[in-house]
Amino acid sequence: VGAVVAAAVLGATEFGKKGVALPFYIVMIGLVVSIVCTLHIVIPEHPDGEAPTLNELLAAMRFNIIIAAVMIVVCVVFLCVFLFQREGDKLHDMRHIPFDESYPGPRLLGCILLGLVVGILIGLVTEFFTSHTKEPTQSIGRA
Repeated sequence: VGAVVAAAVLGATEFGKKGVALPFYIVMIGLVVSIVCTLHIVIPEHPDGEAPTLNELLAAMRFNIIIAAVMIVVCVVFLCVFLFQREGDKLHDMRHIPFDESYPGPRLLGCILLGLVVGILIGLVTEFFTSHTKEPTQSIGRA
């Protein structure tokens, strides 16, 4: 919550009402995508009725995270392009998006994508160092 409010305050100083709205739109996109992905998670089933292993469940979660990230990227691209289009821009003019101060959409999109990628990497690194099937945790257990 604090990060969203801080982003809204920073957005207000730089972009006005659109800058305040952007973090809240992104939160809403994330909520909708997480609900959709949670309802559609695919857990492998064994023909003999055996329960899936922990590694299979983790792999299903990782796959779901990647699908959610792709869905968020698609939504955020449209959000940044259309929320920050200049006055008078038409939909057919969007293929020539300038990367300058007059159009902040691509810069904001880059920041959002960087945050998404770093967040996923932090999750993967944390999983590696805390998973009972990986060497770092096993070496502590052997000590």
